[in-house]
Amino acid sequence: MAIHTLYDNGGPTLPVIGWSGPLLSFNKSGSYGLSLSYDLGSGIPNPVSAGDVGIIRKIEDPNEFAVFYVVSAISGPGQQGEYPVLITASWDYNIYSLTPTVLSGYSVFIYSQNYYSTELLNLADTLRFNTSIEKAHYSNRLIAYSKKISHKVFMNSLRRNFYPNSKNVLFASNIFLIDTCTPTPVAYKVASDDDTFDIFNNKYKDSISFSVAV
Repeated sequence: MAIHTLYDNGGPTLPVIGWSGPLLSFNKSGSYGLSLSYDLGSGIPNPVSAGDVGIIRKIEDPNEFAVFYVVSAISGPGQQGEYPVLITASWDYNIYSLTPTVLSGYSVFIYSQNYYSTELLNLADTLRFNTSIEKAHYSNRLIAYSKKISHKVFMNSLRRNFYPNSKNVLFASNIFLIDTCTPTPVAYKVASDDDTFDIFNNKYKDSISFSVAV
């Protein structure tokens, strides 16, 4: 078991390449399972494959979203004008609590491993989550009017190469961590935190922290 990464080769100006479309169906199952379909919007062969990462987002509120890992994907039968892709996926319900009710208000975007670097970089064999809860209250009755939860993940201190792999991951604009230690892999969209690394003969031994997008 290990932590994989899907990232944009460290190029901050690389355009986001993938396939998007409206959400057509959505069903949770078990502790991590998810089945969904979305309209690819064209008649090209299904480009989505196992190992890709996707995001479901609310069209009117992009801050309401969830990240999932594609376990399998096939083209499905659709009505005229629809080109549905049927996806079996998994995600971490503890981090992403999205449950679309009116499906027409949501879209799906797939980040393809064919265009992003996906490698077993030995960045870590475990992820440690640090969760913070912030609440603001008013009046003597302490009525809560603002609530916020945030997460950071920390990778253990292994002796890693800095160039090229670690540097590319940390410098990338779009970064996903894929945790294979769960019953089915789950993915998180993250941003690397500012840090300084003490590199000796291209090796460094520091824990790495990322802020999790939620």
